[in-house]
Amino acid sequence: MPDARGEGFGWRLDVALLVGAWAWLLALHPPVGFLWAEYPRIVYTYLLLPFSLEGMKAAIAWQATVHTPGLVRPVRAIQWWLAAKALGCSPPAYFVAMAAALGVAIWAVARIAWHVTGRRATAVFVAACLAVSYANAYSLLFFGFGLTAAAAFGGLAAYFRAEELEGRARAWRHALAFLLLAAGGLAHETFLALALVPGAHALITRRPRA
Repeated sequence: MPDARGEGFGWRLDVALLVGAWAWLLALHPPVGFLWAEYPRIVYTYLLLPFSLEGMKAAIAWQATVHTPGLVRPVRAIQWWLAAKALGCSPPAYFVAMAAALGVAIWAVARIAWHVTGRRATAVFVAACLAVSYANAYSLLFFGFGLTAAAAFGGLAAYFRAEELEGRARAWRHALAFLLLAAGGLAHETFLALALVPGAHALITRRPRA
C-alpha cells in the first residue's frame, strides 16, 4: 500500500531485491577457493578455542591484543569465533555466508533509500550501486565485513521503519535498530557513524507529541 510520501515498497520488491542480490553475488563473483590473506590464521587460532564463555572471552582478547592491538572489536571477534566453529576451514562455506550477508546489506540499503525518498526506482538504483561497488570485494573475500554491513544498514532500515509506526510495533523496531546498530559499531568502528543518523534524524524531523 502506498504511504503518504509516495510509492509503497511491498514484500514483492523485498523478495526481488534479496533474490536478485544473492543471484548477482553468487553467479557473477566466483569464489576464490581459499581463505584469503590473514583469515587462515584467524580460523586456525579460533578453532583451538573452546566453544564456551571462556572461549568467547579468549577470542575477544586475542583480537584486541594480537590481531589488532589497540582496536577493540568484540562483535567482530565473536563473529570470527562463531564462524570458525560453524564453518571450520571450508572456503565455499565462508563464501556463501559472506554473499548471503552482503545480499542482506544491499536490500537494507534499498529500504533506507526508499524510506528517505519514498521512491522505489531510487531505492533500486541505490541498491544496484552498492551491488556493483568495488567496495564489495572485501566483503566477499574477508569474513565479517558483509555481516557487519548487514547489521548496521539493517539497523538503520529498522529505525526508519519504526518512525512510520506507533505503539508496540514502533517500540520493538526501535529496540531492534539499537541492537543492530550497536552490533555494527562494535564489530568495526567505521559503522559507528551510522549510529548518529537516528539522533540527527530525530532532531531534524522532531515530531509533535500529544
